[in-house]
Amino acid sequence: FAKKQIGIPMQSEHFPLEQRWSTKLGSIQELSVSENKDFVFARTNNSLYGIEAKSGQILWREYLYRQGDFNAAIPAADKVFVADGKRILAIKQSDGSVLWEVPVSQTTFHVRDATQDFVAVVGSEYLYVYDASSGALLWKNVVCRPSFAVPYIDKNTVYLSCLDVRAFDAFTGDELWVLRNESGIGYFHDGIGYYYPNNQADELVAFDLETQTELWRKKGQGIPYSEENNDVLLVYFPGQFCLVDKGNGDTLWCFEISYPKNFTILNNTVFIFNARQNKITAFDIFTGKEIGKLIFDVHKFYSLNRKLMLSTDDLLIFGNGYYLYAFGK
Repeated sequence: FAKKQIGIPMQSEHFPLEQRWSTKLGSIQELSVSENKDFVFARTNNSLYGIEAKSGQILWREYLYRQGDFNAAIPAADKVFVADGKRILAIKQSDGSVLWEVPVSQTTFHVRDATQDFVAVVGSEYLYVYDASSGALLWKNVVCRPSFAVPYIDKNTVYLSCLDVRAFDAFTGDELWVLRNESGIGYFHDGIGYYYPNNQADELVAFDLETQTELWRKKGQGIPYSEENNDVLLVYFPGQFCLVDKGNGDTLWCFEISYPKNFTILNNTVFIFNARQNKITAFDIFTGKEIGKLIFDVHKFYSLNRKLMLSTDDLLIFGNGYYLYAFGK
């Protein structure tokens, strides 16, 4: 499958997967995966790598300017979009060729979402929406605070959460509707926004963006996490994290673990990468029973906000320090 296995020492305690390949890059900051799961994109301190998921082969490398906030590259259709503080780049996923680039004036510009047609960028005090094919700026709109602004593109609508929630026509920037809400929506996924209706952040509400109707609400805290093609959310409740059905908000099961920013689902197994990056724990998705662990002998750094683990159709892929690993059956 791949080359000689390299990386830091690790121990398996009934972990259900075995190592398939490993690759040394640089200090890995963020990971993302193409929609077809063929390519993995790893952002390091100074580069974006395009990697073949099944083999771990490095297909291309694009050097980036250093940026204090290393946001993940955003894949959409056959492109991947990234900002590095001086440019916004559209890169062809398969060979790394730069299709277009747009200069920016500040390091605070970040690509937040993208589709086949549109790219949403937050920078300075504005939300910018670009044509994904050409890089042409379609429109911009003021945001409350860039660090709090969360854009989400669904079909031909751009949703922006920043203390309230606004819907814009993706082509023109015309405002379609406004949801007045002090806390805004903290997370968008599959056409649903999840938010807290008050400053206490003790009740989670699921909101259908297209129909502007509430789907469900329940007691809970923290920002939920999810993935494409998964029917569950990971939500923090006092003292524990719980797997929640996205359709109705029912709690499926709960467990105690520290800050599981990185979670993914593969083969009906939930994998949790802890914030200290020294342990990946596997749980049965139906029962919540712990299956096994993968323990690393080296602790690199503490991470709450970096995406360092994901899955393809048959591989669990994660970064730890300078190394990228893939595990499978």
